[in-house]
Formats: sequence, C-alpha cells, structure tokens
Amino acid sequence: MAQKISAGLILGGSRKEDSFLTVMKYFAKNRRWFVLGCHPLKEDQSQSSDEKLIHWVRHYGLTSLTVDFPLSPPLCHDCELDCPGEKKCPVDQVVRIRSMMDQLLNEDISLQDDNPKKYEQKRQQDDLSYLQAPLEKATDEHLLSRFFKRRLKKGFLPYWNRPIDFWIWRNYFDPVYQIFKTSYDSFGSTSLMLVKRFDYLKRHLPKKLKFYESHWTLCLLEILRADLLNRKHLKNLMDIDQAPLARIDIIKAIEEKCELFYYEKDFEFFIRNPKAFESFLLALADRYRLQDRVYDLPSWSGADQCSFFVPKFLAELK
Repeated sequence: MAQKISAGLILGGSRKEDSFLTVMKYFAKNRRWFVLGCHPLKEDQSQSSDEKLIHWVRHYGLTSLTVDFPLSPPLCHDCELDCPGEKKCPVDQVVRIRSMMDQLLNEDISLQDDNPKKYEQKRQQDDLSYLQAPLEKATDEHLLSRFFKRRLKKGFLPYWNRPIDFWIWRNYFDPVYQIFKTSYDSFGSTSLMLVKRFDYLKRHLPKKLKFYESHWTLCLLEILRADLLNRKHLKNLMDIDQAPLARIDIIKAIEEKCELFYYEKDFEFFIRNPKAFESFLLALADRYRLQDRVYDLPSWSGADQCSFFVPKFLAELK
C-alpha cells in the first residue's frame, strides 16, 4: 500500500526570501497525520535554498507537492490566433467568462431597479455575511457587494487573468477581500522571478513529482466554513500584534478536529513565521486532496490545466 505523504511549499522569488516546505504523513496504526517536518529553505555556506528543496523532496520520496503560485499561464500566453485585441477576444473560455460576468452585473442592476430601498438594505446585510452554506449549495442569486461589483466592472484580461480566477472571485471574493484585505489574482502577487525560479527547479526535481495548486487563504476560509474556526481567529491573524496568538489558536483547533500531531520545534516555526504557517496550510490542503476531499470545479475554470483544487473540511463535522 502506497504511503500517504502530503507536502506544501511556500517559495520565495529569490534565494534570500523566506521559503518553507512542510511535510505530513499518515500513520494507519495511530490513525493520525504527523507533521514530519517544517523545513526553512534558507541559503547557507553549505547549501543553496534550491539545493535544500531538492534534498528534502528526495529525502521524503515525495510524489506530489502543493504550491500557492500559478502552475499555468494566462490564456494569451499560448494563443496563436491573429489577435483582434483583448476586448474582441474570440477564445471560447474568455467569451464565456465575460458573458457570466455581464450576467451577474445585469441581474444585480435588475434587483436594484425593482426595489432600490430593499436592495440597499439587503446588500448591507450581505456585506456582513458570507460562507453561509457549503460551496456546492451556494446560489448565484445574490446581491453583489460594492467591492465585488467594482471587480467585475474591471473585466477579465486574458493576458493577466486565468479562468480559475473568475471561479475564485465568484465564490470567495467578498470573504477574501473583507478578511485578508486583498483579492485573488493569479499573477497579482507572483513575481517573474518566482516563475522563472520554479521553471529551473522543475528541471532538477524528480520527474515523477506532480505539482498541485491551491491557496492558503481559501484553505482557511473552508476551515471557517466548517466551523472549525471563527471569524475572530482570522481577523486576529491579520493584526500584526495578534497574529502569533491567532496562529496558535488556529493550529490547536486543526490539531483537535483533524487528527493531527506535530513536534514542538515545527510548532514554533509555524507560530514565529507566517510563511511557515502558510506552508503548513498548503500541506494540510494536500492531505485532503490525497483523501479525495476536494470540491468539483467546472470545466470552464481550467482547473485541470493548472491542477487547482480547494480542500473540503465539512466532513469533519460528522
């Protein structure tokens, strides 16, 4: 029987940036997942950070690895059409996504025109509530927050955005914006240096190693959806003074509900360093992928092209 080993990698754009690899393994005898190690990939006199990553991947015999940066390019990258300009892009995925964005905006305008006063009252309520239902049961019949509406009006740029971006916006835009004070964009926070560094590393890592893509913010939101955390945990995580205590509370909650064990040394890494904590969340997400506890994503999202997934924690409530 194949060993169940999950791994999450936070990779910096240069050798001097913080990078961490967290590895977990399932022990059937104990019926628990163990954090085998959280490894800082920092350059020293004996090894470069790239060499350290290659070493640990081979040491654990990893066959899969989850990262939080884009594993596929925007649609324009591989397009061979005689381009008419992005506004007239005829590519099916682009046309379909723009149509869905227009539909959301038009439905919102209709709701506003029908009853402006009720619309504004309801929208203020919606702005304060999110993740109320499992993702599969969520409905598109909702009012658009002012922030989400503004994002939709900016449109979809095929040379910058990927189809998976719109799927994430449609399902997570408001909580990501309200809690983490940002919005998801495939290449919005990814440097060219990181992309090129990863291209180099792939040439030296084992050929059998498969890469998957997720994001630590979505992992936290799904843990919140499953009631394993509360909003105060995530709010405190974004406060520079409260963040270490928030990481302690979050890891303790995950340990209790998700059959997890870790050593004190690794726990200290997770608490002291935000990037180590993020690698822990990616390794946790990779674990749920190995257990086939992920959401089914629509074909138009292009999730298969970048091996993107979102872990599903709701089963922990049973």
